[in-house]
Amino acid sequence: MPGKIEILPSDVNNSSSNGGSLNNFEKILLCATKQNGVIARYQLAELGIPTGSRSTALNHPLFHKVALGIYVIEAYPLAWHQNATIAVLSCGPKALLSHTSALINLELLSPSSKRGPYQRYKNLVRDQIHVLSNRRSQIRSVKSHHRSLSIDDYSTSTVVNGIPQVNIERAIVDSARSLEDYELDSIVENAFMQGLTTPIMLGKELEKLRTAPGRERRRLLEYLQHYSASELRNSKTESLLERRVLLALKKHISLEVFPQYVVLLHGHQYRIDFAIPSKKIAIEVDSFQFHRTRMQFDNDRIRQNVIINAGWKMVRVTSKFTDEEIVTAVLQSLNS
Repeated sequence: MPGKIEILPSDVNNSSSNGGSLNNFEKILLCATKQNGVIARYQLAELGIPTGSRSTALNHPLFHKVALGIYVIEAYPLAWHQNATIAVLSCGPKALLSHTSALINLELLSPSSKRGPYQRYKNLVRDQIHVLSNRRSQIRSVKSHHRSLSIDDYSTSTVVNGIPQVNIERAIVDSARSLEDYELDSIVENAFMQGLTTPIMLGKELEKLRTAPGRERRRLLEYLQHYSASELRNSKTESLLERRVLLALKKHISLEVFPQYVVLLHGHQYRIDFAIPSKKIAIEVDSFQFHRTRMQFDNDRIRQNVIINAGWKMVRVTSKFTDEEIVTAVLQSLNS
């Protein structure tokens, strides 16, 4: 994931070029390059540029007006990040990238929708760029502009890839309704694995935010409950992903599937996440909670080789697998 870049107008104002202070045009250009080639007219005041000089600077042939008060550097590479920056700056100085767009910016979600089984609503949610601002804001410059009462505290906002956005916890909470189960699995697990958040932090954000249309509190609480130690001890599966795998297999596979199956090989016991003993099929679920160290990784591969050499077929699935892909992988092993 690209590193976080925080844009502070004061940083640009204090910069120097060739040993001297930057002129007005250079200040604007430097600020714009840190924001994916985009600059908002209202930012010029923060850069210390006099009112009478602003129009002259922005009328330079290098800048191109793309929206009311929003300019981009001519011929700057057009990409998703630039479009997102334009959308955020168009909604005012306190607007933030939000919902699935914030997850895309964090590289936890792909910017392109996968067509097919998705509902049309979910396709639209993915394709649009989402911006969040204060409820008192009257600006509506983008199609997916959300206004919220619970955004007065901007201390938890962040800047990623030059774009101000909500924190990852709020992005997950606000996006849950528009995500398929396997997508939410993947996002939550990868966020925990990368240290971007924790179950405790996500739970606190869920408690803080009031009930609102689109927020699936019950669904997220179920996820968090399953990540708790007591829930794991009382469950036959060891993660929410494993439970999803088990339900998918029981629904589509007629043969009996055993979770946490133990086999005795060469005097040693080896546990398999899921097994179809009658066909010697072993299904391993790669979750963020396990195999996080080199020793665990190496031991897992040794164990896998022993099981395969004993005549078992190994199927590995991750949180990015859809239910259909999980079932297809197992059926292919059964039929091979």
